[in-house]
Amino acid sequence: MLNQDQVPAQLVLKKDRLVLAGEGAGQVILLSKIKKLSFQQEKGYIAVSAESNSGEGLSGELFLPRRENSDAIKK
Repeated sequence: MLNQDQVPAQLVLKKDRLVLAGEGAGQVILLSKIKKLSFQQEKGYIAVSAESNSGEGLSGELFLPRRENSDAIKK
């Protein structure tokens, strides 16, 4: 992903935390106590599902603009 300043950032799972990590910008913890995380490319969006260590589920959609030569998640 690119932030509004066109700086690359990644969603990563680190030590049971969902983290948004950017070059030179550090990282932001979005969710903690995550056991499973999955992404599924759909038409026009990416479906995200997470499961906590206690078994609770969370799901949502990411609507990200497409770029040429994108490293987008593939089915």
